This record gives sequence, structure tokens and C-alpha cells, in this order.
Amino acid sequence: MKRLSCNLKNLGSNINPKEDEKFPNTTKDNKYLFFSSKGHLNTGGFDVFKSSIVNNEYLTALNLGTSINTRKDDQAFILVDEDKGYISSEKAPGDFDILKFKINRYETPNKTYQVVEKETLTPLPNAKVVLKDEFGNIVSETIANDKGEIKLPLNPISYNTILVNKEGYLPVETMFTSENILSNPIKLEQDKPVVTEDAIVIESIYFEFNKATITKESQLSLNKIVNVLNEYPEMKLAIGAHTYNKGSDKYNMVLSQKRAKSTVDYLTAKGISKERLTYKGYGESKPLIDCGGKCTAEEDQKIDV
Repeated sequence: MKRLSCNLKNLGSNINPKEDEKFPNTTKDNKYLFFSSKGHLNTGGFDVFKSSIVNNEYLTALNLGTSINTRKDDQAFILVDEDKGYISSEKAPGDFDILKFKINRYETPNKTYQVVEKETLTPLPNAKVVLKDEFGNIVSETIANDKGEIKLPLNPISYNTILVNKEGYLPVETMFTSENILSNPIKLEQDKPVVTEDAIVIESIYFEFNKATITKESQLSLNKIVNVLNEYPEMKLAIGAHTYNKGSDKYNMVLSQKRAKSTVDYLTAKGISKERLTYKGYGESKPLIDCGGKCTAEEDQKIDV
């Protein structure tokens, strides 16, 4: 007679805390483990929980909520279809009934978040935000508006990973759940400028549309230049301003000249000597972005320093 052996392995504290766990079962695609437990964030005795299985690891279990879990014991949750299943629920001490359920899916309202600079909390427009589920699938991609705001579709009882990137800032990546929610606002830390033998390399400087007024986010960028020039007192800086190639040549030349001067004025107001700074507006003779007269609002605000 052949003998069978079985290697048992504890699923770890994300599934098994000190209290009792019962009735494990997985979905057909083996992406989720459902089980009953007394040891997580419970509403009653035994509650039903869901854990995502990612790369053969079990993520911290999430409570299925009060539409499934009561203040008494709820056990033996089984899905027989994507949206249908059965559960054993206690109606009186030691007295259980078997119930069937159907999951109703509703459109999840988007939640508004704001992307800001970490120290000053200045809103950061044009930050690129990608939201992924726990399996790496992209749920949404968006770009922060002029107030630094984004809208994210957040599904209940789920894990999400958010990736935030913006030129001149250190990228942020963080995982959060419906229980351990994403902090608002989302804070980005400025990256340090790159100093070469002949340049200070920072992100592009933005101005208000059709104006020479430096945006608040770009004032933060220019502060990087101030710090470098203070660190290297012998360094001199040439500033070149470029505009888009729509509108008249004369208008763009005047605008670029005003923007270059506005940049110098900001630096001198921060204590940098005028003798260390030169500037020139190139208009559309050397466009930073050749968009054929069809520039986006972001491109319209951009110059190179």
C-alpha cells in the first residue's frame, strides 16, 4: 500500500494571528483566499476576510464589511460564481443558517486628492499619476490639474499602488487599502539639481499663460538655482527663454524677453547679484517645443532656464 505524506506550512501572520481561523477557500483563478477569523479587524465573533495572493504571498486580510459580516459569527463563505455564493451565519448562540448572497456592483465614485510640494505644500500641477491593483494591472492614469488635483477610482476591500512622478521631484510609490487609506495631500520631495561644468540642470520653468508671471511651483524650482549660486559664489548664469511657435514673431520675442527678465528679477530678489546673471529671450526662433502651433496649455507655459 502506498503511503501519502503532506507538508503543512503556516500561511503567516497576515492570515493567522493568535485567534482562530476557519473555512479557507480560494477563487477559481487562485487570486484570492477567503476565510473566517476572530483575529483581524472584526465586527463580531467570526468575520469573513479576503486576502490577495500575489507571487505566492498572502497580503494582509481585509474584512468583507457589514453587508456580509454581522455582530455574530459568520463562517464558510463560498463563491460559486463571480457574484454569487453561500455563507453560514449565526442567528442565535450555536444556531446557524445557510444563506445565499448576490454581490451588487456599483460604480465607485472618484475621490479627489492633491499633489503638493512636501515642505511648502504648494500645489503641483502636471504630476503624472498611475494607479495599479495589487497584481500590477493599471486601474487609471491621470495628470494633476492646475490646482494639483487628481481624481482616483478607489474600489472597496482592495489593495492599490499609486505611482506619482513629476519633473524635478523624487517619485513616490506607495501601497494602500480601503482600511489603511492613502494620505491626502500626496507630498513630493524636490530632487536636487544637477550641476555640471557649464550648466545647472533643473526642471522646466513655468509661467502663467501668456504672461511673464512665474508660477508658484516654479518659484520652488528657481530656489534650487539660488541654493547652487550661493554654494558656488564665483558661478555666473545665462538664462535663455523660449516660447512656442504660435502667434506673431514679434509678440513671442517680447514675451520671451519678459519671461527671461522675470526670472532674473526673482533671483536677484533672493539675493543673487545682477552681475552674475545674463538673460536673453529667443522668442520662437529657437522654440523649446516645436508643436506646430498646436501647443497644449502645459507647453504654452514652459521655458528653459
